[in-house]
Amino acid sequence: MATDPVLTRFWTAFDDPVLAQLVEDGLTHSRDLAQARARLRESRAALRLKGFDRMPTVSGRRRRRRSSARPGNDVMLHRVTYLPKTVRRRLVTIGDSGDHGRRDRNGSGPRHDGDRLVQFGIFFELQLPRPWKQDAELELVHHALEQVEIADRIGIDYVWAVEHHFLEEYSHCSSPEVFLAAAAARTQRIRIGHGIRQVIANYNHPARTAEGIAMLDLVSRGRVDFGIGEGATRLELGGFNIPAKQKRAMSLEAAEQIANMMVMSPYPGFEGRSFSMPCRDVLPKPVQRPHPPMWMACTNRDTIRVAASHGLGALAFSFVDPDEARTWSRIYYDTIRSEQCVPLGHSVNANIAMVSPFSIHSDRTEAVRRGQENFEFFTYAISALVTQDSVPGRSRLWEDFQRKRGDRTSRQLAAASNETANLFLNSPGIGTPEDFERHVAQFEEAGVDQLVLLQQAGRNPHGEICESLELLGRTVLPAARQRAEQRAARKAADLAPFITQAMARKKRMKPLSDEEIPVVQASVSSVTMSETRK
Repeated sequence: MATDPVLTRFWTAFDDPVLAQLVEDGLTHSRDLAQARARLRESRAALRLKGFDRMPTVSGRRRRRRSSARPGNDVMLHRVTYLPKTVRRRLVTIGDSGDHGRRDRNGSGPRHDGDRLVQFGIFFELQLPRPWKQDAELELVHHALEQVEIADRIGIDYVWAVEHHFLEEYSHCSSPEVFLAAAAARTQRIRIGHGIRQVIANYNHPARTAEGIAMLDLVSRGRVDFGIGEGATRLELGGFNIPAKQKRAMSLEAAEQIANMMVMSPYPGFEGRSFSMPCRDVLPKPVQRPHPPMWMACTNRDTIRVAASHGLGALAFSFVDPDEARTWSRIYYDTIRSEQCVPLGHSVNANIAMVSPFSIHSDRTEAVRRGQENFEFFTYAISALVTQDSVPGRSRLWEDFQRKRGDRTSRQLAAASNETANLFLNSPGIGTPEDFERHVAQFEEAGVDQLVLLQQAGRNPHGEICESLELLGRTVLPAARQRAEQRAARKAADLAPFITQAMARKKRMKPLSDEEIPVVQASVSSVTMSETRK
């Protein structure tokens, strides 16, 4: 007999032997409703031990089999009511209002969550190596927006845009809020991610960040993710007079208050080390409650631990192998489960995302030709910006990279054409769709929740980026979508009690009573309209 696919997913996710037998017996489509109910009653004790306070129930109604022409050949179809959607969600984000991924009452429905084991994102630094032709930045930005449209259409889950300042050639994305607003207007379902917003007050006043995140959430109908960061180079930190040794503390102080501003009405005001502001009602408020999911930029094991200790998603902007990814994932989730996790925001976003090189083609040699050099420029530029002196307006990153790289391209292409795997010099994530599927599987097994594709780097042409994305949509993504959400359900069930405990440890800002809200004095006692004398 046919079985209920949702019940099958439920049983597989929670490994319940009674529900297993129920599925195997095909009782969800049988006439014996009483037996189905009896089996579910037997399962309740086991489910309660797993910490679920809402049990599955079964109800039935008769419907004629459309496939049979014989009269009277009807079947009892049973409807199973499961756990709350919070527990079944792909992304574990639990906060003051329960499932904050759910839209508020005026929203347009729940946020999109994929059914694959690992989600996918695309990532923009908006790199532009010299020499620069006329209108190069104009072309760069609009090509990037076209890539976002393709990503939305083929089923990629996230678009992430950085915020960097003064980093010639490496990143021309100094106003991601503008870029992401345009991306939101051109798309329907893809998540819109600040990856990251510079939250230190010297860059952006926290009230302006809270207003901007909320407005973008309204524009996108609740699709925003909010990554926080602090900057790393002297070009940025010195440009905004930020002491390098204090940047982490300044960033976390501002981020906590931004979360408070998005939640509290009015915001009571703050006197801190990095900024101060009086009591104000910071508007608008975001669609997602209590606020959009929060992430933190991470580059090593230490920052992975810091992100988890504050209940933030980890945006890992370092290129690591699957073994190191497994270590990072273990550190992250062990910290989430521990008493060290004290949420900075008003929810916990338990997710880890890692950036990966990306260039695929049916011919591995062509994929390497298109992607490898540009990816290596990305990693070279990251290092050069912190290890080499800079002359503003006179950068030579691409020129220096080419001189130091020598004949490496020809050697890589020769290696890529050889089927002996240990001769490959190209990076994982660059190759055929089959190569990329194996790459994804390794990170799934390592416990990574999202793979963020670095598709725009160096001088890779827009047309080749689009071809690579389209091929991903035709090959890798359909297979990924067919995987059930077993891991997501197990993860949600496992983390729910730990996240509840973490939220209980959160240090909250005391709201003001009506009597405590300060009165803002009027500017003048009356307004006099000026008149033009004849």
